[in-house]
Amino acid sequence: MDGNDPVAVNNKDGGSIVKDPLTTYRQDGAMAWVICLLATLANLLIWGCILTFGILFPVLLDEFGYGKGTTAWVGSLALALSIGLGPVFAKLINSFGARTVTICASVVSAVGLFVTSQVNSLPLMYLTYSIPCGLGTCGVFLSSFDIIAKYFSKRLSLATAIAHSGSVVSLLVMSPLIEASLSSLGWRYTFMVLGGMSLAIPIFGAFYFSNDNKEGNSTSSQAPSKEEDAGAENKLPNNDVTTKCNNKSHEDEDSWTDLLRNRKLLACCATGFVMDFGGTIPLLHLGRYSQDVGIPSQRSALLYVGFGVGSTVGRVLIGRLCDLPWVSPLYMYCLSTMVAGVSTLLVPQLDSFAGLIGYFTVNGFANGGYATAVFMIVYQMTIPRMRTKALGLYFFVVSLAFASGSPFGGFLADSLGSYIVVFYVSGGLVVFSSFAMLSIKCLGTQEVVTTHGETCDTIVQIENIDVKEEHSSGIPAIADQANAVTTVF
Repeated sequence: MDGNDPVAVNNKDGGSIVKDPLTTYRQDGAMAWVICLLATLANLLIWGCILTFGILFPVLLDEFGYGKGTTAWVGSLALALSIGLGPVFAKLINSFGARTVTICASVVSAVGLFVTSQVNSLPLMYLTYSIPCGLGTCGVFLSSFDIIAKYFSKRLSLATAIAHSGSVVSLLVMSPLIEASLSSLGWRYTFMVLGGMSLAIPIFGAFYFSNDNKEGNSTSSQAPSKEEDAGAENKLPNNDVTTKCNNKSHEDEDSWTDLLRNRKLLACCATGFVMDFGGTIPLLHLGRYSQDVGIPSQRSALLYVGFGVGSTVGRVLIGRLCDLPWVSPLYMYCLSTMVAGVSTLLVPQLDSFAGLIGYFTVNGFANGGYATAVFMIVYQMTIPRMRTKALGLYFFVVSLAFASGSPFGGFLADSLGSYIVVFYVSGGLVVFSSFAMLSIKCLGTQEVVTTHGETCDTIVQIENIDVKEEHSSGIPAIADQANAVTTVF
């Protein structure tokens, strides 16, 4: 442990603080919101290099002459790696800390973008763009979740939504910039501009002060005051609680097989795969579709601005709602995916700019809603010390959908000569995922058995569910005297 790393201490009022040799940081305090802002900016820049590929897509189609499916692989592979390497980066973050991982990952991404500006073959972009940008985005993105969880407790859902919204705010901010750069400088210099912007991320990451030892979270918590009991009962258990099973504590070295025994998590991952397989198709192909129906490329870029606005509002609004004790993230997810799917089914009926930007704004809002809700669902179905790993597993599964969804849509469009069936398939899969997520309600109570031969009784009832866990070190979670933690899916 570095001597400059902050440590966790308890204040006299029973709260928790993160103490640095120079400064003391309170959970949900001013410094926590500074960290949230920096994480948001980092996500904005790093995700802007990937999510705006839909604007570059038509240019690369014309430049290299490959089919839609082959060209789509460049962006899809980067998008898949950006979340598919979650388990790897979760281990790196636990070992080296969010600060180190953020700095190194962003530099890798920047180097890849600079090299991509000089390539003369589309297949080379798989090596110079897809892999480096995927690696860099995954490291920066997952680090932001780790650092936010260490600085927030009461406002964890809201802070997570705000930091995560940086990924889609990038569409709002960077879409016009990339379109202007393509028009005036060409695609090669546009990649150089993106590389230069990525070099700002290490500056943000340098302020990610946290306890980077292997035990994970650096803050601890105590039971809430009486004034907070009513609202706190339905919140997530604090992310710094160490769980004890059968009165045996152990270090955070659990095998990934522990997560594979969580049936609810597996159901969530499977549903996420179906949803993202269909949901990523419009994000990449709507720009080309809009040009096919006669909309100029300059206006096509504005479609992604609409998506960014809608998604940003959706993430923040749904994130705030999920902080309320009576709001179910599970139902927020199902409602959002239903809206996203139905709206996509209507795309073949739209051939005007107003109709398409209206669709993409609504779809973006729904996208932000289910993206935020699913993180809260994953948080609530796993014990605190395994949440980073659980998110890593979820990201890995849905990355397979990211890698295959958009290329599948491209190959289908090339085969049929039209995008009409593609959008019907996309919307249908997303609607199906809305109903599939409800299957979690049918899984009931389960006993989680760790690879250490220990058991933790987890009692889950989906509506107003009670999750009962035993906790070690005499530090209770947000719970009553029986250690029963109430949460809501």
